[in-house]
Amino acid sequence: MRYRPEIDGLRAIAVIPVILFHAGFKLFSGGFVGVDIFFVISGYLITTIILADLETGQFSLLKFYERRARRILPALYVVMASCLPFACLWLMPVDANEFSNSVMAVLVFASNIFFWQSNDYFDADSELKPLLHTWSLGVEEQFYVLFPIFLMLAWRLGRKRIVGLLTIGALLSLALAVYATSTKPVAAFFLLPTRGWELAMGSLIAFYLEGKARDQFPPALNQILSFVGFGLIAGAALTFTKETPFPGFYALVPTVGAGLIIVFGSPETFVGRLLASRVFVGVGLISYSAYLWHQPLLSFARHRSLTELGELVIAGIIVLAFGLAYVTWRYVETPFRRGNIVPQRLLWRVSLASAVVIAASTVSLKLVTSEAKGQLETDMKAQWRIYTCFFEKDQTYETLLENHCDLARGASAQASDDASRSFKRFVLYGDSVAAHLYPGLIRVLGEDKIVQLTGGSCTAIRATKGRRCTDFYDWFV
Repeated sequence: MRYRPEIDGLRAIAVIPVILFHAGFKLFSGGFVGVDIFFVISGYLITTIILADLETGQFSLLKFYERRARRILPALYVVMASCLPFACLWLMPVDANEFSNSVMAVLVFASNIFFWQSNDYFDADSELKPLLHTWSLGVEEQFYVLFPIFLMLAWRLGRKRIVGLLTIGALLSLALAVYATSTKPVAAFFLLPTRGWELAMGSLIAFYLEGKARDQFPPALNQILSFVGFGLIAGAALTFTKETPFPGFYALVPTVGAGLIIVFGSPETFVGRLLASRVFVGVGLISYSAYLWHQPLLSFARHRSLTELGELVIAGIIVLAFGLAYVTWRYVETPFRRGNIVPQRLLWRVSLASAVVIAASTVSLKLVTSEAKGQLETDMKAQWRIYTCFFEKDQTYETLLENHCDLARGASAQASDDASRSFKRFVLYGDSVAAHLYPGLIRVLGEDKIVQLTGGSCTAIRATKGRRCTDFYDWFV
């Protein structure tokens, strides 16, 4: 397979908007479309590789999966393992518990299914989920499992029939995506059946370009259509928003744009030369690792911050993400892709051992956080009972009994000063804006007089959506 540097440059065009979107840059309000570009690229490259092996009769399903494992697993496992200690130290019990569940979902190639069932991609608390971005890996991994088997079994039918079946499948998937975007938008966003057409688009491009010379089109047509493709991607990244119905017909904008660049973005065009430049190719080479690192870094920083992240902090995190991406690409991705450095048997052993260690660590984290969550629920309920007993007036006798107010007399609850001193008299409740008041309050009131019950991004009024804030509200009441 001939190397096309402009494809690596296209990867850079895909990953940069995604990172800037997750970082909160309003200019890139549609940066999430970068994932759609990745899907088209993956469909194109995977099909090109499989077709070359099928042509020569050398295709092996085991070798294909080995190649995918070398590409995906080492860097992914490094990032997940790096997240575990920070999850243990910094996350609230409910967040750590959900993080543990997401790690297990990633290990079984089902993170897109997990996040489909747990939250909307555009929820306010999605930015606090360190592994949310791995949903796209789940889609690709499921495609990698199914697609080569389909091509291998259908090869005897001939190219025309395979292309026909792929076209029908892509149109059905697109139709389902359009329908589900308006009826089941979360499922439409996360699941393979509504995303498969994007990968199939790349696959059809591979069939179309197979064996064709790159100079088959007039130079002027290459220039115009490659520039149109670039404009479609830029337009989607800069104008789409969280309110854009996605991935219905709107997803055709970035995917068609990526397809036009793959077909017409030859090295003789302006767009082809731009994407094949050293800067874009360099970013494209480390794009996978950059994609893996950016979301955990942003997420943990937001968990630790009492306020919105400043521009300098976000810029520093982005620089750190690309720095870690280069190190990961250089010392993890590249060695594991080379069979002479990491033989097949060693690859499978290291992958299995890494998965087992990560799973075992995740189970331990889940057990610890489940215990902490239970204790927190008990403490919060106890504090609320204390508040009800001593600071709510005109309670009915039945309510006082229900809250175990042993000092209650008649229809009101009045505690003696001696009795009330053993209890915390104030509750600080709300989001991170309320949390930043705690240091000052304990200096004025004393640490023994106040309990902090705050949840980042969860407003005091029960209004914020998402499972994390719902659990927080339920604990409080």
